Amino acid sequence: MSVSNAQDLSSAPADMPIRLLKDLYLDCEREAAAGALGTDDIMQCSIAYEELKRRAFDGNFARIRVWAETQRRG
Repeated sequence: MSVSNAQDLSSAPADMPIRLLKDLYLDCEREAAAGALGTDDIMQCSIAYEELKRRAFDGNFARIRVWAETQRRG
C-alpha cells in the first residue's frame, strides 16, 4: 500500500486490518525519510500511526519503534 494510494484514513482507521496499517506505516516512514510526504499524506500517516500504536502495540511508543527498526533491517 502506498501513502498516495491509501484510502481516506480519517474516516476508517479502526476498520483497517492491522497488517494493512503496518504496511501503510512502513510506507509512511520510507516516504517521510525521502521528503516525499505532502500535508494530506502527513495527516493520513499520523492517523495510521496512532491507530497502529493503539491496536497492535498497546499504545506503547517504544514497542512500535523497535518493531519499525526490525522491519527496516530485515
